[in-house]
Amino acid sequence: MGLITLCNAVRKIKKLKEEANIVLANVEKENNPSQENKKWRETYRLNTVACSSFIANQLCNFEGKDFDFEKRSIAYLGSASACISDDIIDKNTNIDSRAFRFLDTRYHSDISRESGKELFYSFHSGLEKLLPEDFGLSFKTLIERYNHLQEWARDLRRGMDSGKVLEIKNGTGGYPILLLHKMMFPEYDDISQSFSPDYRTKENIIPKTKDNAIFNYGALISRIDDLSDLNWDLKDSRKSLATEGLVTWKSLKKDVNYVKHGLQKFYPKNSVDSVMKLYSAPTMHLAHIIENLIYKIKDKK
Repeated sequence: MGLITLCNAVRKIKKLKEEANIVLANVEKENNPSQENKKWRETYRLNTVACSSFIANQLCNFEGKDFDFEKRSIAYLGSASACISDDIIDKNTNIDSRAFRFLDTRYHSDISRESGKELFYSFHSGLEKLLPEDFGLSFKTLIERYNHLQEWARDLRRGMDSGKVLEIKNGTGGYPILLLHKMMFPEYDDISQSFSPDYRTKENIIPKTKDNAIFNYGALISRIDDLSDLNWDLKDSRKSLATEGLVTWKSLKKDVNYVKHGLQKFYPKNSVDSVMKLYSAPTMHLAHIIENLIYKIKDKK
């Protein structure tokens, strides 16, 4: 059952990747025709865009809504903008990260028109055209939380205690998924200033709001990413939930059940079950093993 579920997911992601390539190329030509960067879209980052869009599809499944072309485009452009921003900041530690804040254009005039940075500008502009004109103002609190967590995440390379690692990794997993949900469904309200994410598997405390349940869904995905990236993070001296022993493949089952029960409080049980079966620890571990085998084969070539 796990292999069938995984194969179905791979087929969907492949289809999304093909469409994302077309959408991103068209938006890039529209906003900056002289700087088309096909090479970037051919890298692993296009896979990341497709996987993020697959998650967006799952959010639509929760809501019982179609994952139509507009929502897919929002997912493609939002993920592409975030990926480029991460890459630029990671490779330029002295750069002012405010110039690459998501949906906060106050510092975007500081972006020099270089390859890569120009891509961020192109995709970000394309995304803004798909969102309500007042989206940045209407969802100001969530956008600020998202951007601040992305900036704090740069400290994961430095010494910090496990409690701070947990706070940052929960936020860098939860806020992007929550913001993606709001971009596709802007009819919902912004989070309140007092919004305090509550991911507590030990006490098994079910979230009280839909926003918290969606946040926890993103935090779960962050845990799976950390487990998959454990070897790379260790080589790069980057701290994560996995390097700190805060999550293991064995403990993941409890996280999956915790998040599933939280989502079922706000969404139909069948919809949640159909999505969450992909995130079972055995299925995700299998995906990780297959991914490593593919990389080893490529390295030998």
